[in-house]
Amino acid sequence: MHNRLRLRLPTLLVLALLVGLMVFQGGFFQEITVGALIAYCVGWVACLSFFALTAGRERNHRSRPAFSSSVSNLAKICFRYKIPLCAFVIALLFALSVVIHGLPVRFLIFSSAWALSGLVGIACIRLNGTDRDRLLKGIAWLGVISSILGAAMYVGLLPIGGTMHVGRLQFFFQYANAAGAWFAVASLLCLGSEDRKLKEVVFFPLTALLFTQSMGSLLIFALIAALSIFIPLIKVVWKKQKGSADNLYLDIDRFLVQGMLAAITFISLKTNLALGVLVYLVASFLVTKAWPRAAAMLKRRRRERTAFLWLMISGMGIVGLLFFVNLQRVSRASATIVERLVQDMDAVLLLGQNLPFGIGPDQWQYQYLTVRSAEYQSAVVHNSYLQLGLDAGLIAMVLFLVMVIYSIYSAVGNGQRMVWPPLLFMALHFLVDFDLRYSFFVVLVFILMCLAPQRRSGGICMKHLYHSDRFDSASIRQSDMHA
Repeated sequence: MHNRLRLRLPTLLVLALLVGLMVFQGGFFQEITVGALIAYCVGWVACLSFFALTAGRERNHRSRPAFSSSVSNLAKICFRYKIPLCAFVIALLFALSVVIHGLPVRFLIFSSAWALSGLVGIACIRLNGTDRDRLLKGIAWLGVISSILGAAMYVGLLPIGGTMHVGRLQFFFQYANAAGAWFAVASLLCLGSEDRKLKEVVFFPLTALLFTQSMGSLLIFALIAALSIFIPLIKVVWKKQKGSADNLYLDIDRFLVQGMLAAITFISLKTNLALGVLVYLVASFLVTKAWPRAAAMLKRRRRERTAFLWLMISGMGIVGLLFFVNLQRVSRASATIVERLVQDMDAVLLLGQNLPFGIGPDQWQYQYLTVRSAEYQSAVVHNSYLQLGLDAGLIAMVLFLVMVIYSIYSAVGNGQRMVWPPLLFMALHFLVDFDLRYSFFVVLVFILMCLAPQRRSGGICMKHLYHSDRFDSASIRQSDMHA
């Protein structure tokens, strides 16, 4: 029992940190992040104390090599922990920017999210393969549970202040676009998992994503979901491996059915509250109870004749219905895009005048008037990369961008279908919103980045899918047994 608890404590600590940040407005206010950093350090001290107390009781337990035993080889340590080191360097650049620009000491707290991410990243890298999978599944289930809570907020069962605004779900983030980004990440985590239970509950975070009515999150999610599903399918069809395509076709059918149910639920709630709640409950039953039986029946049919038919009908229906119901929201989002492009151009101009260390944390709201080229008001730049460059300088922005690209490349190469889709989504969404102002997203993206270079502990690697002709139904069945 002590051995199991020992292995799971770091994972539970990271999940508890994410829950805490999420509940407290996503860590948007840096004072909350400082509290989370202190709590996380206290938690780690408690874990180390527990390990020391239980080490004597478990003499046969094989402990992992101590961190200090590898100090002799500094180059290997730096390479292994390059992503957490990146976070610590960015935290240092935040502090240097505060000192160089002569800002008050209180602005140093803006570096706390990056320092916290570095500590969490070290813990994630030191996890074994089983614990890494457990952590990813834990984050996915956290997304499912939070999406059910979001649905309760949307219909008024949990009337918490700030969670709703003009008919849009803002969740605990109190910002609809941030909530949309989180529910999209949760949907992609469930979609990429090898756990069938997670694949069968994509409906819940997908419905919550529709409740946010975040057009940017919806469009980017649709793009990433299509890539994660159809690229493997195209490869299998091109190789004419009909037996290998069965599970992939089934995944497509499952996703499209859940997408249709999510769209119908959203439209029903926009029409009538009682009807929408009834549809939500019925759809929840269908995806969790009825679908497994239907999947067994669909497996006996020819997949090629059904999957693409579902794609055409449901895809066109979902897009048409959503745009019809949300026509006003679409036009408003189109106008917002122009304003954000103007902001980005002004931010580039201001960053060009202060390349080494930016203008200092949280200083955009005071200096953007000097370069404003249109009538708008903004406390932050709706571009996380530019906001990071303005806060900590060009070096911090480039360093973070390089690490993101490297992590996506590593995740694709290592066949981590549960990592690269949400990581790619966040990388694209950072271009259109200020997600990195939320400590929750800073920690989350570094968790995914630190897990990306690690090889999967089980299942089938995507390299076999892209570069091998020996991807057959037997290998898929073996992957399902691992899941």
